[in-house]
Amino acid sequence: VGRGMARRGGWRSAQQAKVDLQRWHASHWMGPGNMQENVRDGMPYLLPFRVFRAHVEGKATTVYEDGTSVSETWKKEYHVENAPSMAVYASFRHRRDLAQQAVVGEWMDNNAVPFRGHHAKKETDPTKRSENQGMKWTRETWNMKSSMAWNLALLGLRNQEKRTRLEKAKEKDPQAKVKVTLKALRRTQRIVHAPVYLFEYQFGEKHGRAGEIVPQSFQAMVSAVDGTVAAQRHLSAPKASLVAGATVLSATGLMDLLMGSPLASLDVGFFGAVAAAAGNVASRHFHAWKQQLDERERFRMEENAFERTAEELAGPSKREEDTMLELEWLEWMRWMEQDKHHWREETRGAWAEALWKRQLARRLQRLYHEERIEKERRIHGERMAREARHRERFGSRPEDEGSWHWRGRRDHLGYYRILGLEEPEDASQEDIKKAFHSAAKKWHPDMYTAEQTKEEASSQFKRIQMAYTILRDPEKKAMYDAGRALDAVG
Repeated sequence: VGRGMARRGGWRSAQQAKVDLQRWHASHWMGPGNMQENVRDGMPYLLPFRVFRAHVEGKATTVYEDGTSVSETWKKEYHVENAPSMAVYASFRHRRDLAQQAVVGEWMDNNAVPFRGHHAKKETDPTKRSENQGMKWTRETWNMKSSMAWNLALLGLRNQEKRTRLEKAKEKDPQAKVKVTLKALRRTQRIVHAPVYLFEYQFGEKHGRAGEIVPQSFQAMVSAVDGTVAAQRHLSAPKASLVAGATVLSATGLMDLLMGSPLASLDVGFFGAVAAAAGNVASRHFHAWKQQLDERERFRMEENAFERTAEELAGPSKREEDTMLELEWLEWMRWMEQDKHHWREETRGAWAEALWKRQLARRLQRLYHEERIEKERRIHGERMAREARHRERFGSRPEDEGSWHWRGRRDHLGYYRILGLEEPEDASQEDIKKAFHSAAKKWHPDMYTAEQTKEEASSQFKRIQMAYTILRDPEKKAMYDAGRALDAVG
């Protein structure tokens, strides 16, 4: 998705917006020169946006490969002009990436009105302008909750700050990592309807469900304010064929000239024709191939984030918030990008609600887990102190009898059993870690959809977390194996 050149002046008509889209495509040297006949007339929409302005306190920690780290703190006011993510498209009707890119920050900042319920009576109404008389604008309603919109704005802002600092850090150390946390000190919310034109057109080809070749459909948005274009770049088939053929012709011709081949003209022509045909096919299927590559990369990043999050959920009480936020951001990116060319309002809305509830539940679970770990640590300290006083006064006491044994080892709380360790006597820390990862993947609540099954998985997952918390700590593990001091945990 790219942006066109902003224009000053009056508001754009539907025909002017169509011309803007055509010029934007033609502005790239490999872009198609004429798409007028493929593009339908633009449909005028008033897109609802929640516009935030916030004073934020931030902290960034850069960790280098040699183990050194540098921390930075700041306080700053963010608004739509210095942070585009502060304007959030508050509907599920259209593709989110197009709507977010077609906005004009300065215009939004000047025309947004304070949020007082779900109305915008004081907004600038484009239907009252003389150049828009007689055009029927479709005004969308706000169907995204304010809390969800603010969460997306804050996650986008964090991603922006992290990306900026990561680029600088990698200039010094390509293996550097950056962790960013943000805290909003205060914020305000305003609302506005942004006028845009929605265009639909066909370009290139893709394989259908039955394997047949079908035209590929696309959408684009053009701002009625200044002609800003939000669309995907396309490759012109004739230009791609010409470039590919010329490249091979020049390379092959030079090689034949140097080698003195008598069949130079035949070889050059053959390879040039093959390259031109390949360039033509690549230009027509470029978007379909790129979508598949983007999906694979997104799934890989999500899998890595899940691995880190699953391990930290059962780690020390002070876990990395950065990893949790990174996973949330990737989940929202999947919601926005996956199969976006077949966008359905009802499906995306239900998906967003379910995702938002799951993330809230995960945050509450994280807080609950921290409180439980802190409570367990306090109980452990109190028991240690009582045992120390008992040994000081009466000497060592025999271990309590009657503890339940798991394959020859005391497992009175069933921690080895819940991790599925077959030979706990010989279990190393690496074995315990692998057993936890396997059990966590199997019982993670996000892997289930049915409500009853999800509750059962959540309960089992909490027990797995507690078992790993104890067994990963050598001191706690030794006390647990002795069948004392941690009896009250769980």
